Amino acid sequence: MIHEQPGGPEQAFDGTVIFPPDDGPEILYPVDGFGMNLARGMAMTWIKLGFLAALGLLAGTFLGFPVACLLALAVFVLAAASGTLLESLEYFGENTQQQAMKAVAVALREVLGVLATLLKQFSRFAPHGDIVTGRLVPWSDVTACAGWIGLLWTGLTGLSAWLVFRARELAKGTS
Repeated sequence: MIHEQPGGPEQAFDGTVIFPPDDGPEILYPVDGFGMNLARGMAMTWIKLGFLAALGLLAGTFLGFPVACLLALAVFVLAAASGTLLESLEYFGENTQQQAMKAVAVALREVLGVLATLLKQFSRFAPHGDIVTGRLVPWSDVTACAGWIGLLWTGLTGLSAWLVFRARELAKGTS
């Protein structure tokens, strides 16, 4: 179908009208190609992987290799699921009858709530849903991801790893 563009009535563009049940009617129109959209999504994924690499490096400065890998994996799972986890924690432990279990549920809800809130930005920058549905991954999301996760999180994690490495003592083995 050809629709008139709201910004300028003399310009026409190809558009598609869809009626998703949750959001109401939408008009979709082409703004960019698949290749650049995929490149923006991959850039966001690489930024997030850079943070996980810095986190693994930090954990490796004071933990053994398997434990550092497990910690990085646990943070990744918690960060990727933080949006869903925050919604689920509202109802966690409400049907328990025992006071001891209620106390454990409240403590667990508070700790996981704080961690999920801190890691909420990680799940906010998830381009795969937009790429799969053919929607635009905007440059503003890429730059926000680069700022929050790439500079702030990765920078602080890398700086912490450098400070721990700097304080470690080096040893030389003899044979």
